[in-house]
Amino acid sequence: MAKKIELLAPAGTYDAFLAAIENGADAVYLGGKLLNARAFAGNFDEEQLERALDYAHTRDTSIFLTMNTLVLDSEMQEAVEYAAKAYEMGVDAFIVQDVGLAANLKKLIPGITLHASTQMTIYSTEGIKAIEPLGFDRIVLARELNLEEVKSICGQTSLEIEVFVHGALCICVSGQCYMSSMIGGRSGNRGKCAQPCRMPYSIKRDGNDIGSGYLISPKDICYIDHLAELVAGGVTSLKIEGRMKSPEYVASVVGTYRKYLDLIYETKGISDSKKGIHKVSQEDRHKLLQSFNRGGFSKGYLLGKTGPEMMAYEKPKNWGTPLGSVVTQDKSTNSVLIKLENTLGMGDGIEIWSGSKFQESPGGIITKIVKDKKLVRKAHKGDTVWVSVIKGNVGKGSRVYKTSDKEMLEQAAATYSKGSRKSPIKANFTMKYGQVPVLNLQDAYGNTASAAGEQFPQKAVNKPLTKERILEQLKKMGTTPFYIMDINLDIDEDAVIPISELNNIRRSAAEQLEQKRILSFKKELTNFDKSTLNSILYFPGNVQKKNKDKKISAIFYDYPDKMGFGDLDIDRVYLLYGNNGK
Repeated sequence: MAKKIELLAPAGTYDAFLAAIENGADAVYLGGKLLNARAFAGNFDEEQLERALDYAHTRDTSIFLTMNTLVLDSEMQEAVEYAAKAYEMGVDAFIVQDVGLAANLKKLIPGITLHASTQMTIYSTEGIKAIEPLGFDRIVLARELNLEEVKSICGQTSLEIEVFVHGALCICVSGQCYMSSMIGGRSGNRGKCAQPCRMPYSIKRDGNDIGSGYLISPKDICYIDHLAELVAGGVTSLKIEGRMKSPEYVASVVGTYRKYLDLIYETKGISDSKKGIHKVSQEDRHKLLQSFNRGGFSKGYLLGKTGPEMMAYEKPKNWGTPLGSVVTQDKSTNSVLIKLENTLGMGDGIEIWSGSKFQESPGGIITKIVKDKKLVRKAHKGDTVWVSVIKGNVGKGSRVYKTSDKEMLEQAAATYSKGSRKSPIKANFTMKYGQVPVLNLQDAYGNTASAAGEQFPQKAVNKPLTKERILEQLKKMGTTPFYIMDINLDIDEDAVIPISELNNIRRSAAEQLEQKRILSFKKELTNFDKSTLNSILYFPGNVQKKNKDKKISAIFYDYPDKMGFGDLDIDRVYLLYGNNGK
C-alpha cells in the first residue's frame, strides 16, 4: 500500500499543540516569536519550542516551523541565525515565503528541509519549476486550485504537495492580498493581517446603494467529503488551518479528520477514490460546524465552482449551529423564551440575531434554564424554555444560534489533558539463573536501550513468577511515550525476582530510550560559515548589528564594454539588468 497521507494540524499555543498530537496529527505546524504569518497567535518561545519538539518526536510526530513572512534586509541575519538554532533543536521543516530567506537558508544550512508557503502563490507546474532550484522539498499549493488541477500538478512533480482541507479561506489569491496594508497599515505578508475581508462594505452604483453586508467574507472550507479523492490524487499532506483557534477547536477538527482518513485506509480506498468515498455521519458534521463556521462550510474552489454560496454575507464571525427561535422576552429578569430545535445545556453559549445587519447580537453563556417552571440542566428539541442571562433588545421570531457547546468543549479538552499517545517499540527480556535480568528495548528508528537488574534470579519456593505476570508488568509503560507491541521472553523455569526489581528495570530502560529518541532528532551545524553569512547579508542600507566592519558596494548604471571590475577596490558590484545593452 502507498505511504499514508500526512494529516497536518495547526498550533498557536502549547495546549493546541498537545490537542493536535493527542488527536492523531502526523505533523504540527507552529510559529516561533519571529517572522511568522500569525504574529497575534500565542506562538512558541525557544523553551516551549524545544519542549514541543521532544514531545512530538517521541510520539512519531513532525514539527514544521513557520517563517512564512517577507523578510526585510535588516532582519535577514537574525532570521538565518534563528533558523539555525531551531534546526539544531530538531525542527523537521521550515515553511518559508521569502525566496531570499530560502536561498540563504539552503546556502548556510545545506541539510535543511524547506516547504514553500501558500503565500508564494504557487498554482502551476511552471511555478514549481521556477522555485525548484532553490531546494524546496514541498509545495503548499495556493488555495484557489480545483481538484483536477491539484491532481495534474501531483502527477508532474516529484516534490511533495500539501493542500488546505479545512479552515478559513481568504478572499484574495493566496499571498497576494495587500488590502490590510492599504486600509489598516498592517501587512498580511508580515504576519499582521487586520482581516479587512471580515469588515462590512456597501456597493454603490450611480451614487445609489445597491447592496451592503460582509460582502467579501468567505465561508470556511471543509473537504472532509473529498479526502479519498485527494489521497488518490497523490497529495502528500492535508493541512488544517487554525493557528488562531482554541485547543478545543484543534482537538475536535483534527480528531474528526483523523477518523475519516483512517477509515479510507481501512477500506483500502487509496487506490480507487470511488471505493474510498466515505459517508460522514451527521454527528461528525455537527461537531465540525459547532467547532467553528461562518454560515456553514463551502467547497472553496475544489470542485471548480465559485459564487455566492462561498460567502458569509450576514456575519463574519462564528455562527455556531441553529438552536431555535425567540417566542418572547422578559426584560425584567433578562430572560428569553426560546422554542428549541436542538439541545441546549447549562454553560452553552448562545447568540440571538436581531435581524439588523451591523448590530451586535445579544447573547452569552447560559446560567439558567427553566422548563415548565422548573429549573433544568438540559433541554431538548421541541422544548420551550426560558434562558438567562440575555440583555438587549430581542424581537419575536429572531433566530437563535448555539455558539459554544460546553459538553463538547469538555470532551475535546479531555482528549489532551493526559498524554495518552504512544509510539510502538519492541522488547526482549532475559532472566537466567546466575545472571542479572536484562531488558532491551528498540524503537522504529533503530534506537536501543538496555537496563539490567541488581539482583540475581532465585528459584521460586512458593509462588512462581509466571510469564503472564512478567508480560503484564513490563507492558505497564505508564507516562512514558511508548507501548510495547512485540515482546520476547527468555526466562528460566521457576526463576523469580521481586516485582519492584522488574518495575525498576522497565522504568530505567524506557527512560534511556526516550532520551536516545530525543537526541536522535537533534542536529549539529558543523559548517555554518560565518564569513559566508556576513557576505550574503550585506545589502545597501542594511544595518549591520553584529558586524562592525565596513564594506563598500558600487552600482553601475552604465559602464564600458571592457570594464575591469576586479581592479576596483570595492567589495560588491551591482549592475542594472538591461542597461548598457547587456
